[in-house]
Amino acid sequence: MRYVTTSARTTERLGQEITRETAHRFKKRTQALVFALDGPLGGGKTTFTKGIFKALGVRGRSVSPTFILLRRIKLRDKGSLYHADLYRLEDPRAIQALRLKEIFAAPENIVVIEWAKHAGRTLPKKTVRVSFEHGRNERERIIIVREDK
Repeated sequence: MRYVTTSARTTERLGQEITRETAHRFKKRTQALVFALDGPLGGGKTTFTKGIFKALGVRGRSVSPTFILLRRIKLRDKGSLYHADLYRLEDPRAIQALRLKEIFAAPENIVVIEWAKHAGRTLPKKTVRVSFEHGRNERERIIIVREDK
């Protein structure tokens, strides 16, 4: 699906909406629900992630873990939300140190990865891929969401 947002608020709301729809469809899953976000700096990835956090009932700010790479947040019901920012990842072997494959294997987990292209082939087959592009003006974002099957 292709979406066009015209403000940070509408990008955040889209993150909430996509999360609710996707979580509902993937209720009986055999792996973590993974959102793989890619796009340019300032493209809306972190703003969209704020919407994911809100949809999952996470309180507080969703700050990208740019310098720590991965942050874990316990969810109310069960499981954990993992938020990764792979922007600074230069060595693909560092992915192994994050133990993402173990995190992906647990169906109670939800994983949001900014700069997911750096994860390479580590991403599971069933991944929700979200790509971001700058639009015609400063505030506009083009967001494309597709689910790998």
